[in-house]
Amino acid sequence: MVAARRRILLLAAAPVRLQRRRGGAGRGRAGRRRLGGFLVPPRRARRQLSANRLFIRNLGPDPRRRRNLLPGVAQANLAPAHNGPNATGGQRQVSDQENAVRLDAGELEDFSTALFVACGVPAKDAGLTARSLVWADLRGIYSHGVVRLQPGYLKALQSGANNPRPEISVLLDGPAFAVFDGDRGMGQVAAERAVQTAMGKARESGIGLTCVRNSRHFGAAAYWPYLAAEEQMIGFSSSNGGVVNTAPYGGARSVMGNNPHAWVIPAGNDWPVILDMATGVAAMGKVMMARLHDQPLPEGWCMDSDGNDTTDPHAAVSMLPAGGAKGYAIGYVLDLISGALAGALTSPVKSLGGISGDEADQTGMTFLVIDIAAVTDAADFAATAEQTAAIVRQTPPRPGFDRVYVPGEIEWNTYDDRIVNGIPASQAEISVLAQMASEQGIESIC
Repeated sequence: MVAARRRILLLAAAPVRLQRRRGGAGRGRAGRRRLGGFLVPPRRARRQLSANRLFIRNLGPDPRRRRNLLPGVAQANLAPAHNGPNATGGQRQVSDQENAVRLDAGELEDFSTALFVACGVPAKDAGLTARSLVWADLRGIYSHGVVRLQPGYLKALQSGANNPRPEISVLLDGPAFAVFDGDRGMGQVAAERAVQTAMGKARESGIGLTCVRNSRHFGAAAYWPYLAAEEQMIGFSSSNGGVVNTAPYGGARSVMGNNPHAWVIPAGNDWPVILDMATGVAAMGKVMMARLHDQPLPEGWCMDSDGNDTTDPHAAVSMLPAGGAKGYAIGYVLDLISGALAGALTSPVKSLGGISGDEADQTGMTFLVIDIAAVTDAADFAATAEQTAAIVRQTPPRPGFDRVYVPGEIEWNTYDDRIVNGIPASQAEISVLAQMASEQGIESIC
């Protein structure tokens, strides 16, 4: 695991100038600065050169050598902030904080890209897929980040389940809609093509709708409509998932996918508002992370193979629907919108069995983009969005809550910190990264 040239971020006392990844900095929407391909809020960009950071070299594979590297220097508190008794903010707590390290987002993206390239994925496709995974890690959504998803992606590429070089084809193309065949490629590659097409049609017609069939998992649902929000458009994405792992309301076994959907709405000078949710109680990726860290699940998340509630992540086989009948109904509708509308199989059809491997694993997607300026005055929309956020934030909090947040704000606060301070990783996660590097014959990030 020795990688002398790789650097890990830890808090320290002396200010140093932050290094940029190759490619330099650019400008995002609303004057936000780009650092290593990721957006940095203006206030953070102004402070980044005076941030107290120290780049240190990894001292080797022995975890004991990572402890107390700088005696007397306080380590960062890596536990996520909670807002209320049951809030998680989509995050997980690092289980062994004394050994936790912070990984630079740009270097993690480069590392993730190299892993995909080693599996035969073209550099451009590898880069956009890696960027979407790191984006999730930056926002604290570990269930859709590098450690959680990439091992499965790599295995699917090596087994042939995922096509490393898909030839995405256009099946239908209209003034405001299009349908694509993803050719069994990674979902991020097809999603990028589809959402960019939807954005182009929205510029021409005010609205753009695109669907994808015969694809695979596309990562964090919010990443794709976020691309539209950066162009001052409203974005929506949904997927019917490639795995049947969620029970219908009242059901004792899985016949649904944990179908995700996301809305991302630009909000003037504020961060975009984000609704990103699976229709199960939680993303199944959080169960996987609980297994990795050997942590119990919250009550009411999952069932075992007998249809009984369980908090044991190793016994969990079915996710329960979020909000009972309401979450189940939303997931059902998304299966039709993302599956049937795209010409893909729905999760209940997959659950019948007797379907070939390619069909059983295929994922359908739907994307919608609305050009705000085509519908209303963009400046008025931005002002109203900012006013709405200000009013909501001023709401007095209930007992047990510190304050009221706008949807997505907790994750953006996490992003604001990690784009400069790095992404915390436990020793268990470091081991996963090292194992992936060893299997693909590339240098580990740490």
